[in-house]
Amino acid sequence: MRRIHASDDTLNRLPVLTHSPFDPSLVLKESLSKVLVHYYPLAGKLNKQTNGWLQIKCNADGVPFLCTSANCSLSSLHYLEGIDVGTAKLLVIDSKTEGQNGYHPLVLQVTKFSCRGFTIGMGISHSVVDGPGAAQFFHAVTELASGESEPRVKPVWERERLVGNVNQEVSFKFSFGKDTLAKSPFLPANDFLHQRFNIDGESIKRLKQSLLREIRETKYESFTTLETLGAYVWRFKFRALKQNSNGKVSFTLAMGIRHLLDLPLPNGYYGNAFVSSSHLVLMGGDLEGPLSKIVKMIKESKKIVSNKDYIRNLLDSLENWVSKNNVKTEGSGASMVLSDWSNLDLLGNEDFGWEAPVNMVRLPWNIFGYVDFCTFLPPCRMNSSMKGDVTVQVSLLIDAMGRFEKEMDALRQMKDSASFFVKLLPPSLSPTAEKKILRRLPHIFAKVLELPFHSDADVFIEETSDSLRFIVPTDEIGDEIRAHTVEIYPGVTKIVIRGNNVFNLSIHELDLDVWRFRLPEFTSPELASAIYGYGELVVTVPKVVNLDENDGIWGENGNIGAKMKM
Repeated sequence: MRRIHASDDTLNRLPVLTHSPFDPSLVLKESLSKVLVHYYPLAGKLNKQTNGWLQIKCNADGVPFLCTSANCSLSSLHYLEGIDVGTAKLLVIDSKTEGQNGYHPLVLQVTKFSCRGFTIGMGISHSVVDGPGAAQFFHAVTELASGESEPRVKPVWERERLVGNVNQEVSFKFSFGKDTLAKSPFLPANDFLHQRFNIDGESIKRLKQSLLREIRETKYESFTTLETLGAYVWRFKFRALKQNSNGKVSFTLAMGIRHLLDLPLPNGYYGNAFVSSSHLVLMGGDLEGPLSKIVKMIKESKKIVSNKDYIRNLLDSLENWVSKNNVKTEGSGASMVLSDWSNLDLLGNEDFGWEAPVNMVRLPWNIFGYVDFCTFLPPCRMNSSMKGDVTVQVSLLIDAMGRFEKEMDALRQMKDSASFFVKLLPPSLSPTAEKKILRRLPHIFAKVLELPFHSDADVFIEETSDSLRFIVPTDEIGDEIRAHTVEIYPGVTKIVIRGNNVFNLSIHELDLDVWRFRLPEFTSPELASAIYGYGELVVTVPKVVNLDENDGIWGENGNIGAKMKM
């Protein structure tokens, strides 16, 4: 017997593959039989005990495996992009069918299409496996299907590592008074729509840039896609449900803790290893404030999870909660629980002997009453052409989904217009200000900053009292970033960016249009530094002399602390 500490919800996913020259059901069936030798608990049965605990009986009962066929092509179904839930359910076995001995933690179905493409419908219990664990298991299946003798990553059970102390005094609360929660005129109801919205990387980039401009302070901030898009979805979910502004709303993020424990979990651990970020609770009206403020609060709630005492206290509280309550995850509409699957590698480059998967669809399941749960997923490879795209999946009432869809369309259509930018600039930096905005510099410059981007790249320049900062949103800069100073001619110094995978655009100085900036005399290139994090490259060039009160880089009126886009 194996005891498992979790709810019994199920992860359902549908990898979509195209053009198989072999019979995929035979290949997968043989590979699965080999993988289950290593992942033997998945071949057992799950039972819920009277005290709320789940037990898995390792009886080698096997995994239900079904092979079906469809007389249509995947392209006619748009590779399952936008597929209705009823049709999608035909491609996955109902994993919650429970008999006398419990139910199976894993079920698989292969559906072959007339185009020789196929789908793999996998239902796997979230009580046994979390997202990274599911990806690890699926990779193991593909490795053995492609000829490997055993999985490259050896699975590790060790569930006792995350069991809390039921006798420990707890301090966490997992619910709020229902009377204080924000209410929606559409709830309670059962007529939910489950919809996916594809947000391209450029739209997300523009949203991040608008938030950076919204912050009027000298300290540099950076926002991740998860924080930025999470805040955006939270706000417009609240609006779509027409919730009252004087009620409480909450935001919770599922976060992995594999490497945050005192003794990190071993490589190969495939059980549930995530906790919720600290519950961010606001009044509904607070969501109508500056979006950058909401993003900052989400960022801070994530930091708390890195505290080992917080993790241990939360595990103890969960242990108490499970032992004293019949665990239920009901939805109210006032909460948003976000789970990010976009970087789990669930849609990796699995090689069964044919092409990699082109799409992955998550079937909705009744956790948090559907309405409180939101997932970020990787985009369909048949439609996505840009790195950084994210698919947002939400469940809302029919009346609310139309309003939410309009807000998602607005994000995709957001324009980086000059008029929008001017409203966020200090008056002295506006294009309509005096023509003497930029200081007149000599014809020959002794100090130059060069960035590994083309000259039309968006670069935000920020001046503080002691430095100039150059901020570039990018996802393709590599790691081990550093600033390097070289003397290209006697008396002429240039700052360049070095690092792994950084493409040097200036190999042919005269041929390529590279982003360059002529630095003022009062800067010190040899002290320049560069860091990369949260999708932003930041280059800092210190100042070495004090400017006169009316003498700043941006003009004759100073404006220390101002920002500008080049």
